[in-house]
Amino acid sequence: MFGKNGKTSQKELLRLAIPRRVYGKEHIDYVVGIFEKITKIKHKIKGMRIIEDTGSLRHFTAPLDYVESSN
Repeated sequence: MFGKNGKTSQKELLRLAIPRRVYGKEHIDYVVGIFEKITKIKHKIKGMRIIEDTGSLRHFTAPLDYVESSN
């Protein structure tokens, strides 16, 4: 998703940054629970690609389209 000019890898990584002293254990437990649910349905989730580069913060503001599965 973050590669530019069509130069992306097959699988990209996600970085989850959590600010210190902002979230409590309950918040983190909730996020862990959501990731557990996602791993159970990951075969149903399609990838997305950026269809138009919008410049700064493009991963938040760019229009996206689904990527067809190669399986």
